[in-house]
Amino acid sequence: MRRKMPALLALAACIFYAGSNASCSGWGSGVRVFLDEPFPEKLSSWRLFEKSSVPLRPNVGVVPYDLNTPLFSDYAAKYRFVWMPAGQAATYNEDEVFNFPVGTILSKTFAFPSGKGEGERLIETRLLVRAKKGWVALPYIWNEAQTEAVLS
Repeated sequence: MRRKMPALLALAACIFYAGSNASCSGWGSGVRVFLDEPFPEKLSSWRLFEKSSVPLRPNVGVVPYDLNTPLFSDYAAKYRFVWMPAGQAATYNEDEVFNFPVGTILSKTFAFPSGKGEGERLIETRLLVRAKKGWVALPYIWNEAQTEAVLS
């Protein structure tokens, strides 16, 4: 039995906000989705975040979420976000995994304390993109200046 998944607040919020992503401003304008290769070399090309900053500020329609059973990652802070195309929703079937629409982007960024007594240093942002041919994993590594992450 397939039904819309209203129980996950993050997904519901994403659906609510995604319709207005076309008017986003910041590190570009609205979120850009790439469904086929070649995928962008720069994380900023996706326009998931307003600009490169610590902490990351998601663009309009990009919704933070958390796991109820997170994995340990050597004391790294992890920031997770989801974005889905306007008017789309994930579906849930109790016997299967969530079914996300083509164009969905899941993002997880790892950060460590800066070592200078305050703030954090972004290390890596991983994107999981529901492309035309299925899920694609894309790791982006942040540069020393913390201004951009590049596909590795």
